[in-house]
Amino acid sequence: MTIKYNFDYHPSFKKEFKSIFKQCPNFKSDFKRFKKVINADLNINKHELPKKYIQIHKRGYKIYFPIFKYRYFYCKDGNGSNLRFIFLINRTEELIYFTEVYKKNKKENLDYKRIENLFIKTS
Repeated sequence: MTIKYNFDYHPSFKKEFKSIFKQCPNFKSDFKRFKKVINADLNINKHELPKKYIQIHKRGYKIYFPIFKYRYFYCKDGNGSNLRFIFLINRTEELIYFTEVYKKNKKENLDYKRIENLFIKTS
């Protein structure tokens, strides 16, 4: 049985998306294709993501939804920059929630504070 996951976005993700889209006009269509790939990967692998998606763990926090980082996204018409996507998966509601997108050469790592404020409660 194929399940189609829905997508939602953090407000800051939308701003980051627009900023990258200005530099990389094909980004919107590339991102649509990426969302289809995530759906396909989840369905092929019985709702688990393959190892190309890195699951993020943070000690001292109880994580209610698995959080992933995808780092193999290249902007075709940009300056060849690698992009990073941070998202969580709520399998019960069949939802993928994008929290962050950034260029690897502009930012070293993800914004843990954003994730903490949204999805993680201290134990």
